Formats: sequence, structure tokens, C-alpha cells
Amino acid sequence: MRTSGLLSDSTGIIQRVKTVLVGERPLELEAYLERRHALGQDRFDEIWEGTYHVAPMAHPWRGYVDSQIGELLAPVVDIGRADL
Repeated sequence: MRTSGLLSDSTGIIQRVKTVLVGERPLELEAYLERRHALGQDRFDEIWEGTYHVAPMAHPWRGYVDSQIGELLAPVVDIGRADL
């Protein structure tokens, strides 16, 4: 089993590494996945060729960027609606 965490490469850039489990899932992992499902946190999890991939949570900045793009495009959308 490889563990997840942070890894610094030769440039000093910190990157995330993933956890890979080979074999049967431990009970703790099953409980974790069930808890994610019960809380609705597994909406973006996927299964690729039989391998379960847990999607990471979006960074809070994503919501900020989404709202900024919406505000930026709102006048363009309003102009488009006026033509209808």
C-alpha cells in the first residue's frame, strides 16, 4: 500500500500523491466510503475499469472564480436575452 500525502520534487514544488491499495479493501476504507456516500461527498467519485477513484474536494477559490466569471458574463447574457 502506498500512502497519500505531499511530495516535493527537485524544483521545490509540492505536489499531491495518491494512495493505491492492492487487494481487498480494509474495513476502515469501506466505512470511509460509506460515510462519504451518506454525506453526499461521493458525487464526483468514479469507477474506471473496476478501480474506485475518490475525487478530491474543490478548493474554496473555485466558488470565488465561478462567481467572478458569472458577474463578468452577466451583461453579455442580458444583451443576448434582449435580442429574443
